[in-house]
Amino acid sequence: MLRAVINANIFYSAFQRDLLWNLVALRVFQPKWTVEIETEWTCNLLANRPDLSEQRVNRTKLLLRKHGWDWQILRKPTINLIPELPDLNDQHVLEAAIHAAAEFIVTSNIKDFPAAVMSEVHVKAVTLDEFLTYIERIKPNDVRQGVQTHLTTLQPYQITAPAYSAMLIKNKLVMFHASVMDVLEI
Repeated sequence: MLRAVINANIFYSAFQRDLLWNLVALRVFQPKWTVEIETEWTCNLLANRPDLSEQRVNRTKLLLRKHGWDWQILRKPTINLIPELPDLNDQHVLEAAIHAAAEFIVTSNIKDFPAAVMSEVHVKAVTLDEFLTYIERIKPNDVRQGVQTHLTTLQPYQITAPAYSAMLIKNKLVMFHASVMDVLEI
């Protein structure tokens, strides 16, 4: 099964997180992350969103863990040398991907994961848009079902198909939006 390390900046957005977890529920891919990644996104969310309680964020975290079967990457001491990234604060994400034997790191900070460094360890850093578009090509029916389910879960909040379409664009999921437009029937 395809494994992807989800970086903290992807977890941060509720829309992106919920879209991904609709795909995780269908076993479209195996999400992987570390407690360090989890701590980063939860602390940032609590710091930037005073309207959210710690209890609510922890509930979300526990739901992600529950449905992200075998999510946790336990980092072990590395014997071989792992190439250094330009931003050492992201080094743990690269190490996690290597330990998890992940094919992808899904992040909004592509510049922090240069292609030359990533090719040395055979991991590809991609945006969420690139990742979703890729998995839509290999598992189109599952991804389309996940999008439809995600839209359905948002309908009690008065999110219509055209509004959902706009949310995809707002979240910089432009290529993915183009590949799933027919599901939205607009």
